[in-house]
Amino acid sequence: SFTRSRWLSQNASSIAADAPATSKRTRRVLARSIDDAFRARKETRSSHPTRGWTMFASIWVFHRETGVVVAERHWKGGVSARTTAKLCAGWGKTVQAERPYYVVRVQKEELKAVAAAMEEFPPAAAVELLDRILEEMERRTDPVDRQLLLDEMVDGGLPDTTQLAELQVLFPEEDLVQRVSTVLLGNQMNVGQGRALPWRRANISHLKNEFLLDVVERVDATVNREGRHESVTVVGSVVANSRLSGLPDMMLTFSNPEVMGACNLHPCVRLKPFLTDRAVSFVPPDGHFTLMSYTTEAAVALDTAIPLYVRLQTAPDAGIPGSKVNMVVGFKPSSLKSLDGVRALFQLPPHILRTDFSTNCGTLHMDMNERMCSWDIGTMDHTRTPCLTGMVAWEDTVLEDQMSFSPTVQLSFSYVHSSVSGLAIRSLKLMNEPQQPFRGVRFVVQSGSYEVCL
Repeated sequence: SFTRSRWLSQNASSIAADAPATSKRTRRVLARSIDDAFRARKETRSSHPTRGWTMFASIWVFHRETGVVVAERHWKGGVSARTTAKLCAGWGKTVQAERPYYVVRVQKEELKAVAAAMEEFPPAAAVELLDRILEEMERRTDPVDRQLLLDEMVDGGLPDTTQLAELQVLFPEEDLVQRVSTVLLGNQMNVGQGRALPWRRANISHLKNEFLLDVVERVDATVNREGRHESVTVVGSVVANSRLSGLPDMMLTFSNPEVMGACNLHPCVRLKPFLTDRAVSFVPPDGHFTLMSYTTEAAVALDTAIPLYVRLQTAPDAGIPGSKVNMVVGFKPSSLKSLDGVRALFQLPPHILRTDFSTNCGTLHMDMNERMCSWDIGTMDHTRTPCLTGMVAWEDTVLEDQMSFSPTVQLSFSYVHSSVSGLAIRSLKLMNEPQQPFRGVRFVVQSGSYEVCL
């Protein structure tokens, strides 16, 4: 969706050149012009047939002591004064049903908010959204900024712009020193002060500069009884942890970018270099964020890349109508030293009377009501092969051709190694600084929907 914040971030330089905001009054005029320009677009989008559902129908924000309306917005038509008074009463309940509305009430130190919806909604999400709206409004005293803040955070009755960094760019806060400097010097920026971006605040400083990158690939596959992988899907995510001072300009290049199919990019990534040669040029946000995600059809031979196998042996029990079971989760020949989070989950047949399983490692959980068996192995290495042994007893009414124990095992695991898709990173550099910070890159493979047919 094309929102006002995205338009403002894309045209921030031209706006600053054409209409420099040297005072609060100029900034309010600029905000009003942007709001007027996008009001028609918002009304068209809210009336679109595929966007008819809204989370909220109306929102009111009051001053807690005086009861004066600070800001309000209605997306389903106007509400009468009698209905407003009814909905805004009863502060003893946070979430309440007032036909034909569902009402949410949140209050903080200075302000309180009431939201009404025509349909059911997640109450925890609604309370969190109203709490964040009040928190941002209490940081600002300008009534115009408060109304524009409500319009920006909730668009068409749905949450829109809720990130703190974007809101600080659209509605900057001024402390006492900034107000004095604005009166005396105007809106001049200090030498060395970084320009704020919607995803990154200005003047970030860290004692230790580092940039850590994880390429996490999730494997969804089905392993048939011959041990071959079928219906393979690999979804990758490039997750970063940025601890860089100032306004860093990073460049990430791949040795074989052709293995990546459809990509989803963070707003900080520049499109032109990526579309030209798949080079990821970006100014990173501060902290943890997902730089990009991708899907790929090109995967290496998973039969040898996935270092796990599951084997099952069953034999009839001569003493009782049942079967002896021996299940092994083993390590294939590989350079890996260990795997983490190994877990096997399988469902028992419907005609089983009871089970008697034991394992040489891990924890076993049985749920006879759901007929599910969960075997949490944990960390797995080459020193021990996990083995599950025992027996299953069948009901007396079970026919002989129904005494078959061949479940489908849902296997979970993760390990740090090269990528399953074969993707390789060529370089990761900081372009606008001569001294390079510490940079770390690792590849993590995780199981998604990974099923083994036995």
